[in-house]
Amino acid sequence: MTVSLEQLSRCHFAVDLGAARTRVYVKGAGLVVDQPSVAAVNTRTGALIAVGDFAEQMTGRTPQYIRVVRPVSGGTVVDIEMAQRMLRHLIGDKMRRALRRRPRLRAAACTPHEADPLARRATIETLVGLGARRVELVDTLIAAAVGCGLP
Repeated sequence: MTVSLEQLSRCHFAVDLGAARTRVYVKGAGLVVDQPSVAAVNTRTGALIAVGDFAEQMTGRTPQYIRVVRPVSGGTVVDIEMAQRMLRHLIGDKMRRALRRRPRLRAAACTPHEADPLARRATIETLVGLGARRVELVDTLIAAAVGCGLP
C-alpha cells in the first residue's frame, strides 16, 4: 500500500487520527485542527458535550453520567461513530460546507505501519462518513518523511 506523491497532491484534505492528537490539513487553508483526540459524551442523552482541549480538561472531573472517551487508540480508530462526531465538531460547519462543494472529495489519512485490514477499514469508514468519496491511506512513516521534506 504505497501512495504516490501525485495521489497525495490530489487530496483535498488530510487527517492524522493519532492516539494523542488529531490534525486536519485542508488544501488551501493549511492546518485547521490540532486538538487532542478526546470527546466528552452525556451517557443519558448521547449528546456530545465537548471535544478536544476542553474535553481533555474534563478528564476525571465529571459526574458519572458524563463519560470522557478516546475514539482513537494506538493510531487506529476504535469507535467509528464517535470518531466521526469528534471530527465533525472539530472541523466545524464553515469548513465542512467548503469541503462539500468539491464534486469528488478526496481525503488522505495516516495509518500505523502495522495496522491490520480491519483498522484500515475503520479509518476509511470514518472519513467516508464525513463525505469523502475516495480515501488514500498513508503509512505514518511515509507521512512523516513527506512532512520533513524528504524525497
